[in-house]
Amino acid sequence: MGSCVRRHDSPTQPNLNEWLIHPAHGRRRAARFTGCRLVAVMDTQSATAQPAGAIARLRALLGGSSEASVTKRLAGTIFIIRVFSAALAYFSQILLARWMGGSDYGVYVYVWTWVLLLGSMMDFGISASAQKIIPEYRTRGEHALLRGFLSGSRWITFAVSSVVSLLLAGVV
Repeated sequence: MGSCVRRHDSPTQPNLNEWLIHPAHGRRRAARFTGCRLVAVMDTQSATAQPAGAIARLRALLGGSSEASVTKRLAGTIFIIRVFSAALAYFSQILLARWMGGSDYGVYVYVWTWVLLLGSMMDFGISASAQKIIPEYRTRGEHALLRGFLSGSRWITFAVSSVVSLLLAGVV
């Protein structure tokens, strides 16, 4: 086993996957090590100790006031809300289909599709632009512009949605 050890004097580590890049060169190199066990060695930093039990991990996740902890809690909360919302929508669709019957449910789905289609356009892209504008204003410390954007976007969306809903109610 001692004859299998190969030392490199160069400051860089050898490419252990060289045979994938240059198959012929890799076969010649592997032939020199026939009968040896090759082990890949990597320099790593030790990880911080993680809590052992599930309750301890949950407590570590929910605890703390760092930005990462707050972000994890918010992401988990949003995920739970979305799963609950999807389950509620699924079961309500089943109940509505059973109570209304085929023809009435078809009319309901047609109208609801139009409501969703038009409703998704009523904010004129403000929801997408908020993902860029809000963090930008927060990092610059421009709180007056942030308050103006938040207030203005709410009022514009409310006004346009109200006008369009009144027009569509008049059409119906």
